Amino acid sequence: MVNAVPGVASRRSCTYSVVPAGWVQNLDDYWKWLESELSSSGGSLNEDLVVQMIESPFDPRVLLIEQQRLTFPDGQYLDFTLAVTGDLNALDYNFHFADANDRLIWRYDKHIGHEAEFGTDTHLHVGHEDHREAAGVVEMDQVLKLIRTELGYEP
Repeated sequence: MVNAVPGVASRRSCTYSVVPAGWVQNLDDYWKWLESELSSSGGSLNEDLVVQMIESPFDPRVLLIEQQRLTFPDGQYLDFTLAVTGDLNALDYNFHFADANDRLIWRYDKHIGHEAEFGTDTHLHVGHEDHREAAGVVEMDQVLKLIRTELGYEP
Protein backbone atom coordinates (compact mmCIF):
# COMPACT_ATOMS: atom_id res chain seq x y z
CA MET A 1 0.00 0.00 0.00
CA VAL A 2 1.03 3.57 -0.64
CA ASN A 3 0.64 6.16 2.10
CA ALA A 4 -2.34 8.47 1.82
CA VAL A 5 -2.02 11.18 -0.79
CA PRO A 6 -2.20 14.68 0.72
CA GLY A 7 -5.68 16.13 0.40
CA VAL A 8 -7.44 12.91 -0.59
CA ALA A 9 -8.12 11.67 2.92
CA SER A 10 -9.72 14.94 3.98
CA ARG A 11 -12.35 14.80 1.23
CA ARG A 12 -14.46 12.06 2.81
CA SER A 13 -17.08 14.56 3.96
CA CYS A 14 -19.00 14.56 0.69
CA THR A 15 -18.95 11.31 -1.27
CA TYR A 16 -21.37 9.91 -3.80
CA SER A 17 -22.00 6.44 -5.08
CA VAL A 18 -20.44 5.85 -8.47
CA VAL A 19 -21.46 2.22 -8.94
CA PRO A 20 -21.30 2.09 -12.75
CA ALA A 21 -22.73 -1.35 -13.52
CA GLY A 22 -24.66 -4.00 -11.63
CA TRP A 23 -21.79 -6.48 -11.68
CA VAL A 24 -19.34 -4.01 -10.08
CA GLN A 25 -19.22 -4.99 -6.41
CA ASN A 26 -15.74 -3.87 -5.30
CA LEU A 27 -12.68 -1.92 -6.40
CA ASP A 28 -11.25 -4.85 -8.35
CA ASP A 29 -14.49 -5.05 -10.37
CA TYR A 30 -14.48 -1.25 -10.71
CA TRP A 31 -10.97 -1.33 -12.15
CA LYS A 32 -11.99 -4.02 -14.70
CA TRP A 33 -15.05 -1.97 -15.66
CA LEU A 34 -13.00 1.22 -16.00
CA GLU A 35 -10.39 -0.52 -18.13
CA SER A 36 -13.18 -1.81 -20.41
CA GLU A 37 -14.71 1.67 -20.74
CA LEU A 38 -11.37 3.22 -21.65
CA SER A 39 -10.58 0.45 -24.15
CA SER A 40 -13.85 1.00 -25.99
CA SER A 41 -13.73 4.80 -25.87
CA GLY A 42 -12.31 5.43 -29.34
CA GLY A 43 -9.27 7.10 -27.83
CA SER A 44 -5.86 5.89 -26.76
CA LEU A 45 -3.99 6.42 -23.53
CA ASN A 46 -0.75 8.34 -23.95
CA GLU A 47 0.96 6.03 -21.45
CA ASP A 48 0.10 2.95 -19.45
CA LEU A 49 -2.70 3.52 -17.00
CA VAL A 50 -1.30 3.61 -13.47
CA VAL A 51 -3.73 2.60 -10.76
CA GLN A 52 -2.77 2.67 -7.10
CA MET A 53 -4.52 1.33 -4.05
CA ILE A 54 -3.82 3.73 -1.20
CA GLU A 55 -4.87 3.93 2.42
CA SER A 56 -6.69 6.83 3.98
CA PRO A 57 -7.74 7.37 7.59
CA PHE A 58 -11.37 6.91 6.49
CA ASP A 59 -11.05 3.94 4.16
CA PRO A 60 -8.41 1.21 4.05
CA ARG A 61 -8.65 0.94 0.24
CA VAL A 62 -8.92 3.84 -2.16
CA LEU A 63 -8.43 3.37 -5.89
CA LEU A 64 -6.37 6.30 -7.14
CA ILE A 65 -5.65 7.18 -10.75
CA GLU A 66 -3.40 10.19 -11.04
CA GLN A 67 -3.57 12.34 -14.16
CA GLN A 68 -3.83 10.36 -17.37
CA ARG A 69 -4.49 11.49 -20.94
CA LEU A 70 -6.82 9.77 -23.39
CA THR A 71 -6.29 11.19 -26.90
CA PHE A 72 -8.86 10.88 -29.67
CA PRO A 73 -8.07 10.62 -33.41
CA ASP A 74 -8.84 14.30 -34.11
CA GLY A 75 -6.43 15.45 -31.38
CA GLN A 76 -9.04 16.27 -28.75
CA TYR A 77 -8.22 14.73 -25.41
CA LEU A 78 -9.51 13.88 -21.98
CA ASP A 79 -7.19 14.43 -19.03
CA PHE A 80 -8.55 12.73 -15.94
CA THR A 81 -7.85 11.92 -12.31
CA LEU A 82 -10.05 9.78 -10.11
CA ALA A 83 -10.19 8.57 -6.50
CA VAL A 84 -12.83 6.00 -5.48
CA THR A 85 -13.32 4.47 -2.03
CA GLY A 86 -13.70 0.79 -1.24
CA ASP A 87 -17.46 1.26 -0.92
CA LEU A 88 -17.47 2.71 -4.47
CA ASN A 89 -17.91 6.35 -3.55
CA ALA A 90 -16.09 9.10 -5.43
CA LEU A 91 -13.73 11.06 -3.22
CA ASP A 92 -12.77 13.34 -6.07
CA TYR A 93 -12.33 13.47 -9.82
CA ASN A 94 -11.37 15.74 -12.67
CA PHE A 95 -12.51 15.05 -16.25
CA HIS A 96 -10.94 17.76 -18.45
CA PHE A 97 -11.95 17.64 -22.12
CA ALA A 98 -10.00 19.94 -24.48
CA ASP A 99 -9.47 20.45 -28.18
CA ALA A 100 -6.26 19.73 -30.07
CA ASN A 101 -5.10 23.31 -29.36
CA ASP A 102 -5.46 22.82 -25.58
CA ARG A 103 -8.60 24.97 -25.33
CA LEU A 104 -10.98 23.81 -22.62
CA ILE A 105 -14.27 22.46 -23.97
CA TRP A 106 -15.60 21.38 -20.56
CA ARG A 107 -14.39 19.96 -17.29
CA TYR A 108 -16.29 18.09 -14.61
CA ASP A 109 -14.74 18.44 -11.16
CA LYS A 110 -15.45 16.98 -7.77
CA HIS A 111 -13.28 18.49 -5.08
CA ILE A 112 -13.61 20.56 -1.96
CA GLY A 113 -13.73 24.32 -2.27
CA HIS A 114 -17.01 25.23 -4.00
CA GLU A 115 -19.57 23.91 -1.53
CA ALA A 116 -20.64 27.41 -0.48
CA GLU A 117 -21.07 28.48 -4.10
CA PHE A 118 -22.97 25.42 -5.34
CA GLY A 119 -24.08 23.52 -2.25
CA THR A 120 -21.97 20.59 -3.39
CA ASP A 121 -18.39 19.78 -4.27
CA THR A 122 -19.27 18.89 -7.89
CA HIS A 123 -19.28 21.47 -10.68
CA LEU A 124 -18.73 21.96 -14.39
CA HIS A 125 -16.47 24.39 -16.25
CA VAL A 126 -17.68 25.18 -19.77
CA GLY A 127 -15.54 26.92 -22.38
CA HIS A 128 -13.41 28.84 -19.89
CA GLU A 129 -11.68 28.06 -16.63
CA ASP A 130 -13.54 30.86 -14.83
CA HIS A 131 -17.00 29.75 -15.97
CA ARG A 132 -18.36 27.35 -13.34
CA GLU A 133 -21.83 25.97 -12.85
CA ALA A 134 -23.38 23.41 -10.56
CA ALA A 135 -23.30 19.85 -11.86
CA GLY A 136 -24.30 16.45 -10.62
CA VAL A 137 -21.96 13.56 -10.06
CA VAL A 138 -20.63 11.97 -13.26
CA GLU A 139 -18.91 8.67 -13.92
CA MET A 140 -16.40 7.73 -16.62
CA ASP A 141 -19.00 6.03 -18.85
CA GLN A 142 -21.11 9.22 -18.89
CA VAL A 143 -18.06 11.36 -19.66
CA LEU A 144 -16.99 9.09 -22.51
CA LYS A 145 -20.51 9.03 -23.93
CA LEU A 146 -20.53 12.86 -23.99
CA ILE A 147 -17.21 12.85 -25.83
CA ARG A 148 -18.26 10.17 -28.33
CA THR A 149 -21.46 12.12 -29.03
CA GLU A 150 -19.51 15.34 -29.56
CA LEU A 151 -17.08 13.54 -31.89
CA GLY A 152 -19.96 12.02 -33.84
CA TYR A 153 -19.29 8.44 -32.74
CA GLU A 154 -22.77 8.17 -31.16
CA PRO A 155 -26.11 9.65 -32.22
